[in-house]
Amino acid sequence: MEKEKLKSLRISWCCMKQRCLNPNAIGYHRYGGRGITICGRWLENFDNFCQDMGERPEGMTLDRINNDGNYESSNCKWSTPKEQANNRRAGENNAQIGIRVSPSIKIKLEELAELDNRTLSNYIKRLFSKEIKKKHNLTKYG
Repeated sequence: MEKEKLKSLRISWCCMKQRCLNPNAIGYHRYGGRGITICGRWLENFDNFCQDMGERPEGMTLDRINNDGNYESSNCKWSTPKEQANNRRAGENNAQIGIRVSPSIKIKLEELAELDNRTLSNYIKRLFSKEIKKKHNLTKYG
């Protein structure tokens, strides 16, 4: 495997370990803090992870098929950011826009409006001003 692809794969492996093993890592509460673990084969060494997952395709990241499952070969795949967003737990990552919007609905809105995530988030923030939230009793997230 060429050096750059190996480096990209190692970054994925290290980030996975940080999320699950380091209580000081950003996002630990969504992984290790929820009991998500890494199989012993992958913890043992990087080469085992490489053998099981193969090359990391460009533009894809490590994804767990079952969000409540562990990092192991039978529960992991390479996914696009769009696939990752559709695989999130309900309510996850919505604090950025201030209201509860499921990730799958947000992705659909992006597709319909042909907006990127940041543009859509800013639009929703403006749309649901404090007055509108109060009037319609919308709950603030976060």
